[in-house]
Amino acid sequence: MTRWWESIVFALPCLMVLVLTLIPLSAAQKAAAQSSPAVPIGQEVPERWGFFFDSGGWHLGYQATDGREAIREYVVQGETVHNWRKLITSHYYNLDVTPKVFFQRLAQSATQRCPGLKISVIEETPDTIIFEWENGNDCDGQPPQRQLHRISRGRPGVLSLQFAEKRPYSDENRDLWLSILRNAVVLESRPPAPRSEPAPASRSLPASALGPRPANEVSEYLETLGTGVAIDTRDRVARLVITLKPTRRLPPWAYLEAHFENPVRASDPIVVGETWDARDDKVLIGTPPLKELKCWNYEVVVYVYQDQTKAKLLGTHHQRIQSTVNLQKADFDKNLQDVMRGASCP
Repeated sequence: MTRWWESIVFALPCLMVLVLTLIPLSAAQKAAAQSSPAVPIGQEVPERWGFFFDSGGWHLGYQATDGREAIREYVVQGETVHNWRKLITSHYYNLDVTPKVFFQRLAQSATQRCPGLKISVIEETPDTIIFEWENGNDCDGQPPQRQLHRISRGRPGVLSLQFAEKRPYSDENRDLWLSILRNAVVLESRPPAPRSEPAPASRSLPASALGPRPANEVSEYLETLGTGVAIDTRDRVARLVITLKPTRRLPPWAYLEAHFENPVRASDPIVVGETWDARDDKVLIGTPPLKELKCWNYEVVVYVYQDQTKAKLLGTHHQRIQSTVNLQKADFDKNLQDVMRGASCP
């Protein structure tokens, strides 16, 4: 049986593309891939990394997925995936292995194919490995090139982000891209909040099925101080709200973009942005008035950007907000405390 790290093949129907590549895709393989579209027209392979480019002019040159593995490749203006000098490759693998095991098997396979390959680990933690490699002319016909490569644990799976450059090499590019890789964040870095049942968001759960109030989460840039549901009994509308405390790492005037799970259409989040005034010690973000709200644990993801231009994504913050109110059934003429305790659920 062929092991995945030995074949290093990204397999799709009528499509064979090198992946996991210490060796970027060849022009012949790209041409073969283009003869059979890797993804349906108009369908985008999601980018699972949050990172910024070293300059303007980068664009998506190629993407493919079969649901188990995914690849996105970026090239600069004037270059293509067939003919490039600089290349960025983002990979996702639905594999249950640690970054260290992934790296060890990858390095073993690559050195067998490229005897002169030089690999050096730059940083290593239980969840991430950053390394550098350089090959000469003895590498499966590939031209000499240098690459910076980060492997990180996904939830689920394994993610990799690579910057490759052909000769002549630039130490300036190396230093800049090493910084970019270090600061890249894994998007959707935690699994979706567990549901008591696989029901659509329009369903409402019994109060007993909601579970305990979700704990306040802490991330690199933000700490949740509190969450809740603000109700306007007169107009029979409600807002989902979250109060956040910036950590010391959050830069002044950072832009926080909160994506609240939509009670009507879970696939269409409610997006609210807020610039952090560095003179304030907390930030309150809430949805617009909602006419529909159920008894549910709603997910909110806060994307943390350097500033309002959203040119640089710093990280994400995840939190759940528990609603014990079903607006369609709530009787606000009775005891409001009973309503807030789940009297209107489900």
